Amino acid sequence: SSVLLERLLDLATLVIGFVIGIYFFQQFEIPKESREAALFLAFLGISGLLFCFVFGNTIRQKLQWLLTPERRDQNSLIVKICAVLLNVVNSFVAMASLRTLLPIMTLSCFIWILEAGFFYFLVLSTGIELSLPAAYMLMTMSTLVTLIPSSPGYVGTFHLAFTASLGVLGTDTNEAASAAVITHFVLWGGTTLIGGICMAANPGLFRSKDLNRTSNGK
Repeated sequence: SSVLLERLLDLATLVIGFVIGIYFFQQFEIPKESREAALFLAFLGISGLLFCFVFGNTIRQKLQWLLTPERRDQNSLIVKICAVLLNVVNSFVAMASLRTLLPIMTLSCFIWILEAGFFYFLVLSTGIELSLPAAYMLMTMSTLVTLIPSSPGYVGTFHLAFTASLGVLGTDTNEAASAAVITHFVLWGGTTLIGGICMAANPGLFRSKDLNRTSNGK
């Protein structure tokens, strides 16, 4: 549930940045329909987060009422779904205060700005001229499209969005595709390698019994 909340906050940050970019960075000639769709997604995402934060306690009370001790023992699909929803809502409620949410949003924005810098210098290293605002738009468009279900590592969807975004800026398709492959390899190759090393060093990290012990504080 905490991972879901983190992804929702990242989505809101990216969509807001994307909307600001398409309205103020005119170098990207995006159709009016796409602009309106992005604006609608931004409104929908922010409204959804606000709804969960404002009505989180009410939703939690309703779910707790549904999950009575007698019903918790029932191995039904509805009970399992309510239990999962209750965990998600508990995370939202725990982070609903501005004291918690504001630093998280600030760090999220800072991290995405750093990633835009990563895109900027990496694309420059391939010989393609790119400005910092263009790098930020490239990053947001390439990242947002990875929400589309695809193969592991977003192979295909990331490259298509990356190549198309550079194409809007007038970059040759072959050069843009090469830059997409290099960026994808550097961006996901490092995290995959580090993650693989951590998993190999801790083989019991993802075992259910270890997760249960961790959740029980043992």
